[in-house]
This record gives sequence, structure tokens and C-alpha cells, in this order.
Amino acid sequence: MPDNRNGQPPTSRGNSPTTPETAARTIGRLFACFPEADLSEETKTERFHGYLTAVEVFEPSVLAEAVTNILQGRALIDGERINPRFMPTPPQLALLCEVIRHERYKRTGPKIAYTRPDPAVELTPEEKQRRALKVQAASRLIGNVTAAVDPFPNETREKLAAIAAKARERQKGANSK
Repeated sequence: MPDNRNGQPPTSRGNSPTTPETAARTIGRLFACFPEADLSEETKTERFHGYLTAVEVFEPSVLAEAVTNILQGRALIDGERINPRFMPTPPQLALLCEVIRHERYKRTGPKIAYTRPDPAVELTPEEKQRRALKVQAASRLIGNVTAAVDPFPNETREKLAAIAAKARERQKGANSK
């Protein structure tokens, strides 16, 4: 089925990060709908790059859904609407993307694709930063899953073990009398 915008069939990137070109088009929808103050071109460019940096780790469909929710006034973070009179900040947009990704994860489960990196390839600082952000996001996700599976934090587990050990000692003392 051809896409009406460019005559090419739509492509699915699965859970791949958003490319800068795709993110720029999607974020451009926001910039087109919210008036900007009289800023210099340099400031506008830096601002735009801030948005690109904030969302580069998210899938294109997650970013598109976040932008659509903002434009339709349905964007919620922690149960509160983002003020529809103002363009959200880069961290707000990233948080909204994270909320959408988490909701999708709860509905569909994980979709993790792993490819082994080539050790001969030298990574750029931007790629190292992007990968570090992915690791942080995965750590948060794993932490959330672990918390859901293991209801006792380590300190509680240690207290419970100490209580159980004391109870066993008392039981041994009671049995030996």
C-alpha cells in the first residue's frame, strides 16, 4: 500500500530508534503548530537539536503517537494534561514517549531485538551516548520488571531472613528443653 506523502510503501522499523530524518519531520509538526518567540536562527537550531536528542531513542511510531496526542490535546503525564497552549519541553516530550512505550509494553510485552556489535567499528561520541541512553532505559525497564516480580527490596529481605533465623533459634531452644 503506497504512502500518499511520497509514493513509496510505508516501512516499519519495528522497535528501532527513530532516525534523525524521521524525528525531524515528526517534531517539525510540533514546531509548525506552536508559534515561536523571536529567536535567532542559531537558537532555533539548538532548540530543535534539543528535541531531536530527547527523542532519538524512541521508535518512530511512539514519537508520532506522542506528537499526535499533543496536537489533539490528549497528552497526559502522570495523569495530568500537558498545557495545550504551549509546546512541551524536550524532557516532557521524552517522558510522554516513555509513557506511551510503557503502555504499549504492558499491552504487548517486550519486543527486544539484539544484534552483536562489530568490535572493529569505532563508535562516534553521539553513538556512544545513544547506546548509553539505551542501556539506562533497559536498566529502568529491568528494574521495573524486577520490582513487579520481587515485592521485597533487599533490605526487607535481609530483615525477614534475620527474623526467620531468630525464630529458628528460639524453636531449637524450645525443642532442646
